[in-house]
Amino acid sequence: MPAPFSQLLVLRASGYAWDHQRQYPQWELANQSLRSHLQAGVSGVILVGGSITEVAARTQQLQSWAPQPLLLAADVEEGVGQWFPGGTRFPPPMALTAARPELAVAMGQITALEARALGLNWLLAPVGDINRNPQNPVINVRAFGETPGEAIAGSRAFLWGAQSVPGMLTTTKHFPGHGDTVVDSHLAVPTVAGDLDFWRQGDALPFRFALEAGVDAVMTAHVVVPQVDEEVATCSRRWLTDVLRGELGFKGLIVSDALMMGGITRRYAADVAAVKALQAGVDLLLMPVDADGAIAAIGQAVAAGALSMKRLEASLERIDRARQKTQRGPSISLEQVDFGGHRHCAQEIAAASWHMSRQTPTGPIAIQLAIADHLPLTDPLLRLPAVDVLTVQRQTLPFLRGDRLENVWVQIFSRGNPFTPSGDCVTPWLEFLQDLGDRGQLRGIAFYGSPYLRDHLLPHLPPGLPWYFSYSQLGDAQALILSHLQDCLTRTNPLPSA
Repeated sequence: MPAPFSQLLVLRASGYAWDHQRQYPQWELANQSLRSHLQAGVSGVILVGGSITEVAARTQQLQSWAPQPLLLAADVEEGVGQWFPGGTRFPPPMALTAARPELAVAMGQITALEARALGLNWLLAPVGDINRNPQNPVINVRAFGETPGEAIAGSRAFLWGAQSVPGMLTTTKHFPGHGDTVVDSHLAVPTVAGDLDFWRQGDALPFRFALEAGVDAVMTAHVVVPQVDEEVATCSRRWLTDVLRGELGFKGLIVSDALMMGGITRRYAADVAAVKALQAGVDLLLMPVDADGAIAAIGQAVAAGALSMKRLEASLERIDRARQKTQRGPSISLEQVDFGGHRHCAQEIAAASWHMSRQTPTGPIAIQLAIADHLPLTDPLLRLPAVDVLTVQRQTLPFLRGDRLENVWVQIFSRGNPFTPSGDCVTPWLEFLQDLGDRGQLRGIAFYGSPYLRDHLLPHLPPGLPWYFSYSQLGDAQALILSHLQDCLTRTNPLPSA
């Protein structure tokens, strides 16, 4: 018989089979510990890393260790390929604002179908946040838009697609809204302005529509809304029981955002956070800092009368209903998945969402300079023919000698700055590009990722500077832009006839 308190946990594991392959051993349990917890009744596992064939084998292994069907989750907001090579990787959700609505439905359906083929049964997607703050370092282009209408349309369409795949659970996040923050909750506790009436007219709307569409789970945000409650929302009975359960009438699973994030650990000790989240109304604790400590703290809280078994039994009933839903529908094998057709859908989104300035790029171009927030890039850098290539990380810009560069075409890969402490991340870009522009050596820019960096930089650069933009940083987006750029260069600088 599974231990009741263990069933309130979702642990993180590597998609790779062996302990030495773990990419984040500080967060991913070793196999011996993981197997022990699953045998004790832990309800779920969130997986990161590993190819699609490795993960398909891994999910079977994990399930064999558990006495009951597991909830097997992944944070696949941009498709299975976001974390598992071999699966389809889509442009970020904000790209869907420029694409046909049916493509968001297809994105949700493809993501769920591929996840199901891997043995996963719970999508921690779609994002329901409205990215109302251009300086948001962590939501940014993960949101479907900057307005309630855009966020509702994109997230609901994704849900419809995902729900067409039997046995797949869906999630809306991050409740009550993480879109108007300048702090990354992975690192610290963000604060959100506004009272409940303000919230009802804005951030509440995508969540309300997701609930009406039948979403299975709601993930909490480690944010504080001082005019509503001084508690972090994950530990706020006001938000989770009074508003989400009471006012919005949600009857599905409430899952915490990861409890190892700074947005919770900077406010509460690990055992305190686990108990407070359950007291507030959370059903499943995602990635507790110390699984054994959380289980012990829950037992002590029940024994002391600080947490009622009736309250926990309600969570266990919701977990069981979700588990039963995952058993519906036929199994899907990897061989049944049309990965080629799925990739074509991702290419359609990329093709529909890139755009450029009115100015036509002209040569000559001697250096193709790629600057990225983080290296290596997800996809290999595509190159212009017969042009020297230089790839650097943003942090090295102050040390790059711009006076040694001539006729430079710049490619910027930036999606906000998650996991980066608050601070000025724009100045290095600006100073370097202004220097190139002032010396007349900046031929143009291709922006990949966040539109907010583009909007911040362009007013400070030479007027009439040619530029391109794509939400996607993948090879498909690079190919579209560089092909157009090469066509422009060929027309303005034709090769001499023999």
